[in-house]
Amino acid sequence: MKIVIPILSIVAFILWLTSCEKAPKNKDYLAKDFPKCLQQLIKEDLSITYVEEYCSEDGSKKLYNPMPPEIGLLMYEENCKFVTVQSEKYPWTVNAPEDPIFNWGYLLSDGTVDYKGNIYHLKRIVFTKK
Repeated sequence: MKIVIPILSIVAFILWLTSCEKAPKNKDYLAKDFPKCLQQLIKEDLSITYVEEYCSEDGSKKLYNPMPPEIGLLMYEENCKFVTVQSEKYPWTVNAPEDPIFNWGYLLSDGTVDYKGNIYHLKRIVFTKK
């Protein structure tokens, strides 16, 4: 009986420690190797709730999609250069598609992106705001 009471006390103390409300944690998740310029974009645009990372087949090039799929596919290169991605579901109408600010990519039927001769696959979600 002398051993049971201290053991129960320790168990009760551990339960109390784990159940106590702790200081709120940062609810934003951000991958460590996420480009700084895109981190700044997220801080400035509060409507961005997640960002997907697409990688080329060899992994050397990356595109980032900060837009929910129901809005469309507007992506950024690692250097924050803006990329518009066309698809059958989200057709873009632009008066001057040769305009240098529009760098067109194409969403393929399998969910990959064809951009500048490279195929990009969804690799991971690099930012979420819960």
